[in-house]
Amino acid sequence: MNSRLARAHRFLTGRLKATALRVAPLALLAMGSMQAAVVLPDVNVTGPTFGFGSGSIFSTPIMGTNGTGLKFSGFASSDCDASACLLQFDFDVQNSGGPTALLDYAFTFQNFSSSPINWFFSNGDSTQYASGQGDGSGSVEVDNGTVRFFAVSSFGDGFSMDIPSNSIDFTPAAATNGVPEPASAVLMLVGAGAMLVIRRR
Repeated sequence: MNSRLARAHRFLTGRLKATALRVAPLALLAMGSMQAAVVLPDVNVTGPTFGFGSGSIFSTPIMGTNGTGLKFSGFASSDCDASACLLQFDFDVQNSGGPTALLDYAFTFQNFSSSPINWFFSNGDSTQYASGQGDGSGSVEVDNGTVRFFAVSSFGDGFSMDIPSNSIDFTPAAATNGVPEPASAVLMLVGAGAMLVIRRR
């Protein structure tokens, strides 16, 4: 009886070791190709929603080095009363891979007098991402959630805003990491277990 158990034990051990030797190289290949197997994040953006003023602003998908996003272009015009002319529109931004997204922007103004136009991007509350006077361009990281553009003319003179093609872009921030595809992650776990079997033998 003991000899039969010993033979069965040797048989099963041999099969496990052979399986481990076949799976381990696959695990090494999976680890070596992780960069090719990552799923890049994407930035979903809804809007813009106008609070002051009106316009026509369209979105187009964009593929960046860190993932996918949206680019916006179009035009907008201010609302005016006796004291000021205002333009405000909001985006809702959600990066699937992290808490921030990258905002690239470039736009120009046409005003109907010499009054300066002051503007800023913010989170709709107390955090201001970028600001300026007159035409603007730049790049800044923004938090997930509301991203608000606001502009006002100092002396109540009307103005319009032109957003050229590919000029307000939301893409994943450079620091965002992709996640492994499920198949690669499973293969790595199996391979790691197989290599432990080899080491123990």
